[in-house]
Amino acid sequence: SHTEQKKVIYIEVGSSFCKIRILTTDNRIMCRTGMTELNKAGKILKIIFILFCILFLLVGVAIFAGGIYLAVTSDLYSVVAGSSYAAGAAIIIVCGIGTIAVSIVGLIGAIGQFRLLLLIFSGVVTVVIILELAAGIYGFVRRNELVGESEFIRQRFITSINNYRVPGSEGYSQAVNDAVDFIQRNLDCCGSRGRSDWDNTAFFNATNGTYPASCCASEVDCGPITGHNQDCINATQVWISENAYAIGGIGIAFGIVEIAGVLLAFLLCCCIHMTKKKSHDEPKKLEMESKS
Repeated sequence: SHTEQKKVIYIEVGSSFCKIRILTTDNRIMCRTGMTELNKAGKILKIIFILFCILFLLVGVAIFAGGIYLAVTSDLYSVVAGSSYAAGAAIIIVCGIGTIAVSIVGLIGAIGQFRLLLLIFSGVVTVVIILELAAGIYGFVRRNELVGESEFIRQRFITSINNYRVPGSEGYSQAVNDAVDFIQRNLDCCGSRGRSDWDNTAFFNATNGTYPASCCASEVDCGPITGHNQDCINATQVWISENAYAIGGIGIAFGIVEIAGVLLAFLLCCCIHMTKKKSHDEPKKLEMESKS
């Protein structure tokens, strides 16, 4: 029999380690790599954080899709809301892309156990939470200015009503007609201040005193008597009021999820650090093994 000696060297590589085994008889080198092994609690935390990142990613996709929808329909709403509507759609798209990017960073950081990426994830989400909180406070403090904004929209809607024309007639704009019809039909409303806004308009005079079909539920022989009683500005305010709790609840829930994500990333980062620190305490010196 002969004696074969082999050397085993542990080399640290980031949060992982590489075990190099040198067999002295034929100079072969074998290397085994692996991530720092987390304890049971760390593994559970890692799984939870990965699931969170997937959920966050889906939210980002939903936000992005919503922004695309708003951008596609900007021709309808910008007639009334102005250029700020298109700008809002662009901001939502950017927010969606940012959410997707941050989610991917978190996923890579969790799967690869990269503390730097986890810290980046935590930092970015924390900044987002602060910005959302600041926006909420700003909106609450300046909530009275929304009245002036609604008046601005009211004036633009009146202008759109005055520019509403019979298809094919002089001055006809399909974008204007489609925008007015879309708003009145979906909100079951008629006019900015009421049905009387249509009196003496170009469309009203050209059709012998009738209103657009979107002003009436039946959309047949729509006139001063059969038209919707509710004006569109108040209809919008009523919709917001009726859904305010739902909108606020969604916002609060999303904020809680974001805070939970920051905490999960921080805890996972701590687990990886503690596990790595523990591995530092293990001997990483040259070992000599004998084999007969």
